[in-house]
Amino acid sequence: MADNQNIAAKIKWFRGRAEEVRVTAEGMNNPLARGAMLQMSQTYERLAESLELVLERQKRNDVG
Repeated sequence: MADNQNIAAKIKWFRGRAEEVRVTAEGMNNPLARGAMLQMSQTYERLAESLELVLERQKRNDVG
């Protein structure tokens, strides 16, 4: 159970970080910097999505 809470906390952190980076990117005038920041935001989102899959798998294993 503690592992699930830890994973959920990491998911929340990655999603929050993705949003922060996305907001920062929106304020950038340099297209290269903006693109790099948006890619970083997408990476944080993918990390969160991957951890969501891990969490779902763990919850299924805990039930069954």
